[in-house]
Amino acid sequence: MQLSDNYLKSSRRIVIDFNLLQMHAMPFDKFDPQELVETAASAHVDCIWHFAKDHNGYALYPTKVGIRNTRLDYDVMEEMVRCAHARGIKLFAYSSLGFDTAVVCKHPDWGIV
Repeated sequence: MQLSDNYLKSSRRIVIDFNLLQMHAMPFDKFDPQELVETAASAHVDCIWHFAKDHNGYALYPTKVGIRNTRLDYDVMEEMVRCAHARGIKLFAYSSLGFDTAVVCKHPDWGIV
């Protein structure tokens, strides 16, 4: 995997990780992208690495080909990008490719034991 120069040149970065199954009671209605980005900016963070699709296979954005986390009633990634860019913070979207519980539940023959 080759990382971009922007990521490598960043001096302070954080990772936002939402590896949660659909049944977990993650209160997405309480998650505030603006507050997170403001807190990051006050800590002089210049790069946020944010999960776009977690290891369980659920996307944090609307998708026609994947499986969206049904607990979301808004586009988390769109809000994170908007808030981060407004503060001059770079945002990198991480999409898990090695693990995908949701797709294996839908297509058991695609799984590896």
